[in-house]
Amino acid sequence: MKKFFICLPLMALLTGCSQNKRVATHQTSTLSSESPVEHRFTIKQDSPQQKITMNEIKDDYQNHNLSIDIHSFNDGYSVHLKNQSLLQDIRDNDKNGFLKSVIIPVTQEVSMQTHSKIYFNADDPNMELIVTANNGKLEYTINLSN
Repeated sequence: MKKFFICLPLMALLTGCSQNKRVATHQTSTLSSESPVEHRFTIKQDSPQQKITMNEIKDDYQNHNLSIDIHSFNDGYSVHLKNQSLLQDIRDNDKNGFLKSVIIPVTQEVSMQTHSKIYFNADDPNMELIVTANNGKLEYTINLSN
């Protein structure tokens, strides 16, 4: 009998907790069904000035015999070589010097001429960033060991 009186408060506590859980679950489901959530998405379109700048950037790269794809991105433009990945150049640590002697300086020059921020990536599955130039100033370059 003594064990029963010791266990009685414990059972009451457990029963009370389980009832609170049921009520909380019910309240949660009631609230979510009463307030429908609407998702509205809009696609941001490039401004006329952005389109002009993108054409200038594309032309400047073309003047250096580089064919690129370009898209507006954050506070600048995302650029990568058209139909060519730079992944192998990254893997072999830029053995042929293409990144250091062509991509990085050309991106810096184009950024300065167009007064824009350019994010040049390798167009690989990880979208590895090669260089970021803002108004001709390098903000980031890929770390290549010598």
